[in-house]
Amino acid sequence: MLGGELIIKLDGVDEPVMAPLARGDTVRGTTPASYPLDLKGGPVAFFTRGQDSIRVVVVRNPSAPNDRAAAQGHGLTVHLEGNQVVIEAK
Repeated sequence: MLGGELIIKLDGVDEPVMAPLARGDTVRGTTPASYPLDLKGGPVAFFTRGQDSIRVVVVRNPSAPNDRAAAQGHGLTVHLEGNQVVIEAK
């Protein structure tokens, strides 16, 4: 990673904040513990600028090996199609 900013929600703070990321940082989060995704209200986008890429893996049920979606790219959109999670690279 070349650097950038990560928008995060801190406990006890109403508004999300920007956290700086330095060159070479790796960000890893586990949903729902770290980054809960509510896809019922619409898609969620993940994106980077420049040459960085991201990898997003969504596992809704760890006990079901087929209930998983993954993709890598510069811009990813996660959404529901029926009852399945789909990740599209942009």
